Amino acid sequence: MQTTANVSTLVDANLATGREAKTALITADDKELTYADLHAAVNRVAARLRDLGIRREERVLVVLDDTPAFPATFLGAMRIGAVPIPVNFLARPQDFGYFLDDSYAVAAVIDSVFLGKVGPEIAQRPHVRLIVANGETAEGESLDAWLV
Repeated sequence: MQTTANVSTLVDANLATGREAKTALITADDKELTYADLHAAVNRVAARLRDLGIRREERVLVVLDDTPAFPATFLGAMRIGAVPIPVNFLARPQDFGYFLDDSYAVAAVIDSVFLGKVGPEIAQRPHVRLIVANGETAEGESLDAWLV
């Protein structure tokens, strides 16, 4: 008998073993996030992605730096059965258009500092929902509100 597993539950496993108060992540500014914090962020991102209409097997392009937004987005997308597609934020601007088209992404979670590079490619694809992390923007949804 084959069992299916959702890797996003690896955070849940840490809660189940009593590690909810243990440090899961340390940010660049030395802020510590516990497994309970990370679990809550993953679940909030998953719920919000679902609220936005992102469904199982749909692709979510992920262009994020090494911040808590990355694991929350990656695991949150997986939690709802979506497929996160992490790409290198150092890629050339035109490469992001290729990544979007080739992956059939329906959404893109972009670090605000990369909007100048990636935003124009998303703007040419109105079917791709823009979600912005780690900064203020007038464009798209804000991931930051989902993480707190």
